Amino acid sequence: MQKEIISKKQARYILVMFLLGDGIFGLAPESKQDIWISLLLGYAMYLPVFLLYLRITSLYPGRGFYDIVMEIFGKVFGRAIVFLYICYALFLGGTILKILVDFIHTASLPETPQIVFMVFFMLFCTVMTKCGIEPFGRWCQFLFPFFVFTLVATSIISINAMDFNYLKPVGGSGLKNIVSGAFSIYSYPFAESVMFLTVLGSLKKTDKPRKIIFTGTLIALMTLLVISLRNLFILGPTSFAASYPSYEAVGTVSLGNFFSRFEILIAINYMTTIFAKTSFCQYAAVTGMGKFFHLKDYKTMAFPAGFIMITVGLMFFPSATSLLNWKKTYSYLAQIFELILPLIIWLGGEIRYILKGKAAAVS
Repeated sequence: MQKEIISKKQARYILVMFLLGDGIFGLAPESKQDIWISLLLGYAMYLPVFLLYLRITSLYPGRGFYDIVMEIFGKVFGRAIVFLYICYALFLGGTILKILVDFIHTASLPETPQIVFMVFFMLFCTVMTKCGIEPFGRWCQFLFPFFVFTLVATSIISINAMDFNYLKPVGGSGLKNIVSGAFSIYSYPFAESVMFLTVLGSLKKTDKPRKIIFTGTLIALMTLLVISLRNLFILGPTSFAASYPSYEAVGTVSLGNFFSRFEILIAINYMTTIFAKTSFCQYAAVTGMGKFFHLKDYKTMAFPAGFIMITVGLMFFPSATSLLNWKKTYSYLAQIFELILPLIIWLGGEIRYILKGKAAAVS
């Protein structure tokens, strides 16, 4: 199969849309008015992990993540690690899909069975996955400016409804809650960028992953800061108890006596970012399946992967409560894929790099 190539701009927007994903639904409610501190601290926690990811890719420039793993650990152990990341991508994608379906079910169509939404939405994701990473990159590049426009527009329209005193008292949520919120944000969404490593093999050799990942995560950080502060200034303390704070915050805003219901823009943003994240999880899973099963075309696994994601969403999260409880433990369990396995891969890569250097010196 011909290698797919994406530009660095497309790669950056893929990463941004992936990180925003369900993150725009609300982050770290325990941080309350100090959400902005937790966001900055969570990003600072992510930076050493970011350097770890970069080192892994720099050991094998131009190679995809799964290729790197197979090169370092061989067919047996390499395939075992690839299998774990396939499971992670499928489970993450199924979780994200269930989050969107719960929102649609709660906000507008409570009588429609959730499986109808899941199958319908998953079909679109599967079609995108089968189209390949290049059309997906163009789609993300095209839609992100619309996302920024709606964010800026709703923030400006909401200024009269904002109360900046809701930011006080700074540090009032307590150090424990700030740090807990920061760790949650580090793990979800920033460290989930480990999945983005699966697309680096589609970059041009002249494109540097360092700049793409850093600018992408920084754009995502600034966007989440604006969203979180907008919701806080409008809803105040109640924003932390809201299931969908952006939707509820913008829903309270009107422009004069004529224009209202701006929350439809938030609903569109929800669906586009969730679509991006679910599609990318599916892409990461099927490319891994292609390596695991030695397939000539990974796209043949798109439908099976979509079916598994739907099954994950329905079986593991039968209710919104179960999804909420899962989020409390996810940040810790995700460290297996976001930190522990990357550390093992990095150490294995460094050892092979040193041994290869010695072998070259002897010859």
